[in-house]
Amino acid sequence: MSEKIKTALKTHGLDGILLIVAGLIMLIWPEASLKILCIVMGIILIIIGGINLLSYFFNTYAEVNKNTLIYSTAAVILGILMIVLSRFFVSVFLVIVGLILLFGCFMLFRRAYQLRDVKDKDFIISLVLGIVILVLGIVMIINPVGTGSFVVRLIGIALIIMGIAALAMFRNRTE
Repeated sequence: MSEKIKTALKTHGLDGILLIVAGLIMLIWPEASLKILCIVMGIILIIIGGINLLSYFFNTYAEVNKNTLIYSTAAVILGILMIVLSRFFVSVFLVIVGLILLFGCFMLFRRAYQLRDVKDKDFIISLVLGIVILVLGIVMIINPVGTGSFVVRLIGIALIIMGIAALAMFRNRTE
């Protein structure tokens, strides 16, 4: 086996282990995972805003975009708020996702109505999916953190399965 293939296989093994660990973390601590994600996004906003602020103040070009100061300052402030009020921002994000689901369910209801008008039997599928998404959207708006925890757990399970598959591929190729 060539060195490139051996290196790729080792990477699959490492990927598998990292996916399983990330999946377990998300499965065991879903609320903490959401909070950490919010904090990481806040840190990224602070870094981007800070770099742009430095660029604004140390820019030697004649034309400096005045909006850069406003947007950069807003990014830093939003980043700080996302770190300090991470639970609030997670809830707001999940409520927005719930609203998007509600919008999607109304689109499915509209499609079901159109399909019914042309006597297409597939309108039942759109109607049932619309009802399911309506319920999910309402639940996500009423209980955003609980619903978010459920979704994070599902993602954790998917990551664990992907990690096991990567390890199986690594094991099968190294034998």
